[in-house]
Amino acid sequence: MTGKSQDQPLPLRELFAQLWELLTQQDRMRAGGVLLFLLVGTVLEILGVGMIIPVVALLSQPDVANSSAAMQSLHATLRSPSHQAFIFWALGGLMAAFVIKNAFLFLSIHWQTRFLVNFRSKLAGELATGYFISTACFPSGTRGSRTTTESCWRDFNGASRCAHADVVANQVVRSV
Repeated sequence: MTGKSQDQPLPLRELFAQLWELLTQQDRMRAGGVLLFLLVGTVLEILGVGMIIPVVALLSQPDVANSSAAMQSLHATLRSPSHQAFIFWALGGLMAAFVIKNAFLFLSIHWQTRFLVNFRSKLAGELATGYFISTACFPSGTRGSRTTTESCWRDFNGASRCAHADVVANQVVRSV
């Protein structure tokens, strides 16, 4: 029978804490930028949907332009155009808002995807390097013994490094 920890998913707080540990300071800043783009995109979506109702009301009821204070102000700002011209202004504004919103969302999704692909590649490179170091420098599982074909050394953290393993890991990650 499986344990209780396998049956239940991680709480969101623990999952977030583990993810936060994986991110470097630069990645955390980029993740914050992605989150900011998501929030701005959400606000733009809400505004875009909110603009549809007044435009439809203006199309269906011509006198709505004079009933609302906001519509009267907008009508006066546009130098009191005819009803047909006012509808064209409203539809043009709705179209412009739609184009701007979708351009922003396109750039936002592009930035999110770029961030996630770069982060995934970095993690894959670290995992592949760790795997190739353990198999190339210590093929039989005997820690501390060097292979005859590889030049191994210790890096600044004291971990064993293997030049050949780093090259192979980088090539594997780039090919993916």
